Amino acid sequence: MPSRRLHEKTRHGCAKCKARKVKCDVQRPQCGNCLRYGCRCDFQDLGLEPVTVMEKISRHPKSGLTCESGSDYRNSPWAEIVSPPASSPSAECLIPYPNNIYQLPLPTIPNLNLHDLNIFRHYATYTSASLSDRDSVQQTWRVAVTQEALPHDFLMHALLSFASAHLAQICPAQRQMYGESAVTHRNIALRSGIPHLRRITPKNCHALFVFSSVIAISTFSIPNSPNIPLDSRIDNILTFIVLIRGVNTVLQSGLDWIQAGSLEPLLQTERVDWRQKIGPLPVSLRDAIQRVSAWNDQHTLGTRRELYAEIIQKLESFYGAFSIVTSDRSLVFIWCAIVSAEFVAGLRERDPMALLVLAHWAVLLHSVSAQWWAGERGKLLVEAIYHELDDEWRAAAQWSMDIVQRPWSP
Repeated sequence: MPSRRLHEKTRHGCAKCKARKVKCDVQRPQCGNCLRYGCRCDFQDLGLEPVTVMEKISRHPKSGLTCESGSDYRNSPWAEIVSPPASSPSAECLIPYPNNIYQLPLPTIPNLNLHDLNIFRHYATYTSASLSDRDSVQQTWRVAVTQEALPHDFLMHALLSFASAHLAQICPAQRQMYGESAVTHRNIALRSGIPHLRRITPKNCHALFVFSSVIAISTFSIPNSPNIPLDSRIDNILTFIVLIRGVNTVLQSGLDWIQAGSLEPLLQTERVDWRQKIGPLPVSLRDAIQRVSAWNDQHTLGTRRELYAEIIQKLESFYGAFSIVTSDRSLVFIWCAIVSAEFVAGLRERDPMALLVLAHWAVLLHSVSAQWWAGERGKLLVEAIYHELDDEWRAAAQWSMDIVQRPWSP
């Protein structure tokens, strides 16, 4: 008669298996016997199996617990934690230990993307401080903006795009990798964020306000190939202007909500009345603006003459304000945010008057070339516009061309 098959005993079976005097397979959350008989198992109320540390060790009296590398676990730095001295009263205490840990279902949480985590760390540490010298504004970009990004994916991707563009600028050896990351996050942010602009609410207005600003500046600052055609530089600025005008869309609907929230410091400088000249212009700059205005009177007809006259006046005011507002260099972008759709249409048509006005704004951009997000973009834009104009109009743009060939000095 064949001997009866032996099985390893366990002291941790459920109460129903013990009552039946049958072996319990100790499976969680319901042992096999209870599952087969259709009764409720004790394990369904417990979740984890209490096992003593010393009992676990006693199951391997010869080899002891081992690390994955095969070395003796008792010689590892963890030994004092897992195996306290026998004299210690805590040696026999019960600890929760999942019996089938490798069979537990994994949570549906995506793996950590260390590349993006590094980019986000860079944003919080460095990029957030690059748009202003004022402590209150830097604190807002670093703390309040990141808090807004956590529940809004479109803003998070915009920040990652912005920080990636920054890294591409300061890490030449990894320029391509970070440049591609900037483009990828920019595209995701645009695809997921723009639909929200159709319905601005008290809950999303703060995130959309920052999104509209950051996605435009990110697009503006993503590195371009040095071999990019001159005409494409004008198209890139057009894209930027279209995006930055989205800030006005948000402010028209949500200004009061934003002013009452944590992003209010970002609006403080914008309370300046840009319609008034705040600071006196240098003589050379004043003369240049007056020449552009006179050129508009002579060469533009109909409603566009009035349109361009208004835009030139705003540009003159910005030059005056910019001469004294030195803590927020990113204010150079505000003029682009307030230009009209008709002016954008003139740029698309390559209207020489519109291009001439843009060239004089590019000089203002050249004045902040020390900022990483500006660099030589002002100079390159003026050169692209100069190349687009015919000889007659190039004479009107000569001042801009001369200014950007040397370091900024009004």
